[in-house]
Amino acid sequence: TATNGAAISTAQSKFGGASALFDGTNDYVSVTNSTDFDFGVGDFTIEYWEYRTVSTNNKPVLSRNNSQYPPYLIGWSNTGNVDFYSSDNGSSWNVASAVSMGSIITNSWTHYAVTRQGNTFRTFQNGTQISTFTSTATLPAGAGALVIGAWLWASGYFFQGYIDEVRVTKGVARYT
Repeated sequence: TATNGAAISTAQSKFGGASALFDGTNDYVSVTNSTDFDFGVGDFTIEYWEYRTVSTNNKPVLSRNNSQYPPYLIGWSNTGNVDFYSSDNGSSWNVASAVSMGSIITNSWTHYAVTRQGNTFRTFQNGTQISTFTSTATLPAGAGALVIGAWLWASGYFFQGYIDEVRVTKGVARYT
């Protein structure tokens, strides 16, 4: 469901001639809550293409739930990087806190991915592994929507630019 003006745009696309456009003000896309987005201790891959139009902080790409510490928050812009955050306790970033997915690149299509294979988490930018760490954490089941283009906790944080080809794969670490 598109909210507050999130729209399909043909101005930019990586594949297929169109992508999702987010103005960075208050728009996002929500995907109905599903166990498909709950990983527990299982392998997974979350990947997407972005065309970020600003390099400012606090611009997320994808979040699970609307809580302060969701199971995962991906593509958060912070001090020149795109970062991955994760919580298994809902009260701190105890699994991953500002784990780099690579540098912010503006006005160019950039691919980012986060994978888990067993207890090994990895992040990638344009096919190059950026970070790796291990954790035995069980990522909790979600209680809300998967949100693309925003993290709706507190007053909300919103992505500015284009997102294309978001793919969530449960049970497979596509990049190792």
